[in-house]
Amino acid sequence: MSELLDLFPGLTRGGHAITSARSQNYNCIAWAAGDSQRWWWPGPPEAPEPYWPTGVARDETLAAFRAAFASLGYAECDSSEPENGF
Repeated sequence: MSELLDLFPGLTRGGHAITSARSQNYNCIAWAAGDSQRWWWPGPPEAPEPYWPTGVARDETLAAFRAAFASLGYAECDSSEPENGF
């Protein structure tokens, strides 16, 4: 926990909560994609571990991460305001 707070000191002010233990099975990108079974990362396709959606560039760029989530049906918002009902 202290390592996390050292890396992200603003967490103490934000009312954070740890919802699961650290895992080697999945990472934050996978968790955000709703996948707790695979490690998501746009590494080279020959890498044995990382998963990345088919057809999405294997680049560590914002564009590639946006495309990965777009492949799941996510879309960019026009504003930071919450959508009705959320």
